[in-house]
Amino acid sequence: MFENTDASHKLYVKLHTNPFDRESYIGMVPRNTLSMDAVVTEIMKKDPGISKYAVYHSAELIKEEIMAQLATGCAVNVLDLGTMYIGVEGKITGSNPSPTDIPDFLIKFTPAPKVQESIASTAADGIMYSDEEPVIKVITGMTDGKTDGTLIAQDFVELTGRKLKVGGTGCGIFFAPAAADGNAETDETKWIAADLTTLRQNLPKTLRFKLPASLEKDVPYYIAVRTLISSSSREKKNASTGFSRITVKIAG
Repeated sequence: MFENTDASHKLYVKLHTNPFDRESYIGMVPRNTLSMDAVVTEIMKKDPGISKYAVYHSAELIKEEIMAQLATGCAVNVLDLGTMYIGVEGKITGSNPSPTDIPDFLIKFTPAPKVQESIASTAADGIMYSDEEPVIKVITGMTDGKTDGTLIAQDFVELTGRKLKVGGTGCGIFFAPAAADGNAETDETKWIAADLTTLRQNLPKTLRFKLPASLEKDVPYYIAVRTLISSSSREKKNASTGFSRITVKIAG
């Protein structure tokens, strides 16, 4: 797990598609774990006279005693933040189980009401979506096997990567001309769509289709894949679009 040494950061909520309800998401907060050094640094900012080593030493003594008490089966109030206690991991089988039938123990924690109240006014800084955009790694012309972006007119081409499976209204495979700044043209009316009836493979890692006849020779195009299909093969509420890292050209 990543440990942050800086206490200043933004709070984002990551949204996952709800498989049981197309009109909602399941939200989670990605962990941005502060290191102990960062916590002590923040304490010293508020109380500069305190000894950093005294804080570390006291924290170490408290930690060791909490673990010792948990090992005896006691639940422990952790600095009024909540209660740490022992639970049982998994089910206990048998009609008359003995202590040896009990599976491994695990540590659980119940936060105190005061801790819950401390985040009552917390607001998210932004939202992230869990479904990543399609990634095109390799573009291969099927006739000559070239992967340098040089393609033969109306040849079949294969894209390999991840999250490529195409599906959903308004989605497909597009050829976006390179704009003057070298990036893909943002005016989608200038994009050229591939005929999806020519798709020979439509898989998360592979797309194989015929190049549109209207592609101009020696014009650089980025290939864009837009899809509503998630990595779990369910249809998402919002389409994701991924672009090739290189441009392709129809050989003159």
